[in-house]
Amino acid sequence: MENNVSLTDSPPDGSPIGAASAGDSQAMADCLALTASDSELSALSDSPAVPAGTDDVKAPAKKVAIVGMAPSSRGLAPFSDDSWEIWTLSTLMSAGGATRFDRHFEIHPVDWFKERDDKTYFQWLTTVRDKPVYLHEPHPDIPTSVAFPKSQMVREFGTYITNTVSWMLALAISELTPLIGTGDEQPELAVYGVDMAQDQPDALGGKGEYAAQRPSCEYFLGIAVGRGIKVTIPATSDLLASRGLYGYDTDSGQFREKWRSRTAELQQRLAGKQQEANRSMCESHYLQGALDSQQYYRQWTGEADQVES
Repeated sequence: MENNVSLTDSPPDGSPIGAASAGDSQAMADCLALTASDSELSALSDSPAVPAGTDDVKAPAKKVAIVGMAPSSRGLAPFSDDSWEIWTLSTLMSAGGATRFDRHFEIHPVDWFKERDDKTYFQWLTTVRDKPVYLHEPHPDIPTSVAFPKSQMVREFGTYITNTVSWMLALAISELTPLIGTGDEQPELAVYGVDMAQDQPDALGGKGEYAAQRPSCEYFLGIAVGRGIKVTIPATSDLLASRGLYGYDTDSGQFREKWRSRTAELQQRLAGKQQEANRSMCESHYLQGALDSQQYYRQWTGEADQVES
């Protein structure tokens, strides 16, 4: 069984810029032992992770791409390749950050995200008609909403789940595991737009990813590799990334690439904010001038006398 992790600058097409073999089977076995026994895993694999009786949810695909909000790599996701099932989260679709999706995830209480400043997000959710939207439980205003299988994921993987992406990884792994060895193609799990390295708001107005949440995602990616699922991560992501092999590498092309990508992203965002500031300043001067003109012409309206009297 081939276990590997690919680091790539482009959508997975069989030619990643770098690949590393994960061959420590005993260590990975110890990792899997933390989650469930072999018999428990077998029993859970026989149970559908998708809520029973939900016509809106397609049968599990063999390739799943999870796409987050980080602008550095979300555009690399294989949106144009129909062999990939695209899973999105938060305001990515409603803000125009992705061109398509097959499943959408919102792992927050409805009252929380319904009252967000950006009301368009909840409105968008109510318009989804042909794709499942995973919530805590179905909501009457969201026609295709289904309950996320939280209990099943906890039974299979434990409680080290600190963010939405980890929940999505758990479900993807649960669905891809039974497909291992069922054909010539190895099940594959890719993660785009998930840097887990920044705290600032992103370009679409959503919250940035947090470095404190990264270990949970990497934990699930390790489980995926241990089970025999191919994992693809963009080279610009901090997931499963280091400056090199400890004790051996003193320089890392991947780290330089990440630095350049992050620097370019920050420069682009700064330029955008500076343009916004310049536009605001120009508008402010224009309005102040218009108001000064109004003050001058007030002498012929009689308004001044009325105000002063």
